[in-house]
Amino acid sequence: FLVATLAVRGVFTLDRYWLQSLGGLEVVGAYVLFMGISGTLMAFLDAGVFAFSYPGLISAHHKQQPDVFRQNMHSLLIQTAMLSLAFAAVSLLLLSPLLDWLGNPIYAQQRYLYPWLLVAMILNALSMVPHYALYAQGIDRPIIHSHLASLLVFVGATWLFAPHWPLLAVPLGLCAAVAVVVVW
Repeated sequence: FLVATLAVRGVFTLDRYWLQSLGGLEVVGAYVLFMGISGTLMAFLDAGVFAFSYPGLISAHHKQQPDVFRQNMHSLLIQTAMLSLAFAAVSLLLLSPLLDWLGNPIYAQQRYLYPWLLVAMILNALSMVPHYALYAQGIDRPIIHSHLASLLVFVGATWLFAPHWPLLAVPLGLCAAVAVVVVW
């Protein structure tokens, strides 16, 4: 788990340095702001969905109730998807007023980053559904492998995108990395 955690942290550290080299510090400032906003989705899901669903998954697994486990998984997926869609809609509606309120033209110029970071966070949220199922069953190896693969995909995808879309390479690489975790 330490190696997997380091791989994930590597993605979310390397992204800022790589973006700085491609777009400069001002772009990184906007990226960090938008990452913070989109990352709020995970805070809502952790507190409002995952914390309540995970004990039921563990219980169903330990009581050997596969139908209850599947039902809990389905409920977790629906709740995660619905909250993610609601968060996306509200955050996209409030982004312009927030940027106007902040009054920093650099943030407004870089707003194109936000939808890509939002997609990455939604994919990350969706990846947590099977993660919690695997955690509940004590199956950790696929999670570890997916996180290691995500670091490799992030580096490869960002490197491939950088010559063509330098300011979108990092968000696109992040989306690709998280998509690999979802698919894995």
